[in-house]
Amino acid sequence: MQRWMKSGCLFAMLGTASFALAASPFVGTWKLNQAKSHLTGEIMTFSPASNGMIRETVPEGSYTFKTDGNPYPSLFGNTESWQQVSGTSWKVAIHGTGGYTYSQTLDLSEDGYSLVITTQGQQPNGSAFHDENVYTRQTGGQGLMGKWKSTKVKTDTDEMLEFAAYGNDGLTWSLPQMKATLHAKFDGKDYAPVGPTVPKGLTLALTRSGPNSFMVVEKLHGHPMYKGTYTVASDGRTMTNVGGPVGQSQPETVVYDKQ
Repeated sequence: MQRWMKSGCLFAMLGTASFALAASPFVGTWKLNQAKSHLTGEIMTFSPASNGMIRETVPEGSYTFKTDGNPYPSLFGNTESWQQVSGTSWKVAIHGTGGYTYSQTLDLSEDGYSLVITTQGQQPNGSAFHDENVYTRQTGGQGLMGKWKSTKVKTDTDEMLEFAAYGNDGLTWSLPQMKATLHAKFDGKDYAPVGPTVPKGLTLALTRSGPNSFMVVEKLHGHPMYKGTYTVASDGRTMTNVGGPVGQSQPETVVYDKQ
């Protein structure tokens, strides 16, 4: 239900000898174009677990919790505190690395077939965000229980990526809203991003897939979590990331405009 970052992967991210870094199509500042992006398709499942707990499973993994207001370990080193407000409403307080906190509200429709998740808070750089994700029930169940598919995503966040040259064959990748930075070469090796909100054990590996594209594999403690390919259009004005969490059958398409 939640990810460390929202840019299509946890870090929201991330040849040829004749490829000159000075002419790198990636270098610059890029802004999310929500209208051109396809961000739906994630599958989320809630099921009963032992000792009266609930198990939530998403492509990145699973964890268990109770709706008693107490904190429970979740994904990416976070903790979540769930409270059931009514028979069709829940509130969640999420605490992440470096004191990064935000909240979620889950509202179930009267017919039980639509679940609206509203996420809001302040990003590490102080900017506010408010996201709304609508899920449609795929299998039966009561309340949260069952399989859900993301069918609508809306965000008011001006999500930005910044790329700069790193050495002779690499990129410095920054997410200003998260105060996170990655220095990596296009050699397929794992590199760890830095920043106060970066989960421990997070790494990314970059590999060229063409003069205007590269592949990224994101891992947590050595376990692959996300794969995607970033491609800059021939006119250099847009960049598209096609990929998704490992285990998710339907890829996401995230489009960015160069600023």
